Amino acid sequence: SSGINAEYGDATTEGFISWGIGTRLNLISIYLSIALVSILLLAVYIDGIDRAEYPIPTSESLLRVVRSLNLRQILLVPLTVWSGIEQSFFAAIFAEAFIVCSYGYGKYGLMLIIYSGTASIASLVSGVARVWVAQKLILSFAATLNLAVLILLLVWHLPSYSAIVGCVVLWGVAQGIWQPQIGALYAELNPGEQIASFSHYRLWESVGYTLIFGLKVGGVPVGSVILTTLPLLVAGLICYFLFVFVAWKYQQRILDDCGIQPKNQLNNEQ
Repeated sequence: SSGINAEYGDATTEGFISWGIGTRLNLISIYLSIALVSILLLAVYIDGIDRAEYPIPTSESLLRVVRSLNLRQILLVPLTVWSGIEQSFFAAIFAEAFIVCSYGYGKYGLMLIIYSGTASIASLVSGVARVWVAQKLILSFAATLNLAVLILLLVWHLPSYSAIVGCVVLWGVAQGIWQPQIGALYAELNPGEQIASFSHYRLWESVGYTLIFGLKVGGVPVGSVILTTLPLLVAGLICYFLFVFVAWKYQQRILDDCGIQPKNQLNNEQ
């Protein structure tokens, strides 16, 4: 079976067993070469942590993360968890149930190329669009794409090949928006505590990974997994808009304490 009725482990090996040892070695060599180049680039260009500036013993790192929690970070937790859910859902659920079980491993690599390409382009476009478009509109657009794909998979039990490609493209666009935009939120949240902020980011994102892979290991049906992710996406978006409201109130309070009037209020008085 395939699609929403797929059972884990039903994947066909079409397009996989035909690979010769030479092809496999070439793929492994490419993968290892890219990994080594990445390590070298990180070692050369990434600055190390200045222990004089961040004198934090390892045993106290977790306490520092916990102490840095505030209302705005708590409101970002559901959206951050969704970020992990969204990535792991594609890799663990969608890829196996709708790609591999239906078309074999031969199409899996092609779908990954499409997914990665669209995600990369969307990431660049969303970063540029952030200058002219409000971030809440960009994130709402990504959430709409995810909702559309989930509802389509839930209603259309066995989508056609073209529909699967369309879902991969839409999910890739959403993925390319979530990652840089949520990362920017955490970077702007506590400029002086970026290490703790990004620790929160990765912590709650990992919770999303754990949830989806846990559901898969537990043998939860694909339809039930989709029904589980839908309310989590809605909850994440609602909490994000609450975060925007709280951040706006926080900014207004700072302006009031400093005796600074917003630009629109100054224009009205003039």
